[in-house]
Amino acid sequence: MATFREQQVRFAFDQDVPRVNRVVRERQLEVVGGVPLDEWARPSRCPGWSVHDVVRHVAQMNEMVVGVAAAARVGERYHRARRFDPRTTPSEWLAEAPAADPEETLAAYVQSTGAVVEAGGALGADVLVGTPVGLQVWPRMVLHALFDAVVHERDVTEPLGRSAPAIPEQLPVVAYVLLVAARVA
Repeated sequence: MATFREQQVRFAFDQDVPRVNRVVRERQLEVVGGVPLDEWARPSRCPGWSVHDVVRHVAQMNEMVVGVAAAARVGERYHRARRFDPRTTPSEWLAEAPAADPEETLAAYVQSTGAVVEAGGALGADVLVGTPVGLQVWPRMVLHALFDAVVHERDVTEPLGRSAPAIPEQLPVVAYVLLVAARVA
């Protein structure tokens, strides 16, 4: 059983997730939006994926987060999360998606990022949602998706020499990843 202090830390940590999600994602909009569209065909750090492919993937993952929140509101599990395998599903989703030019992808990324920011605070800290790794409280789902977006931001910017500096709001994302790694270990 968690101590009172552990419960307080968890509550404060989970309550801060919507703000962290908003600040980091707004910064990402600036960073990704600052990459000239003629550079989107260049390779990213993800083997076989261009910068354009990575941005498309992040937009798709944003849509999944919004879908998870919408499904949770009606007591269901989001259908696209049921068979999600991080090793294969992202590539399958990209292959299945209609072709898009960089302008369309940027617009979808901007729209989906705004939707994730809005959804970030849509559910309470104790609401369980169905994720690819099972049931988790909503703030952990948001942090996991934010971790994915932070990693892919670097996948886009590093090869282009455009890395954005880390910001303090990324610390809860790093803490989440360390907690997951410790649990796996």
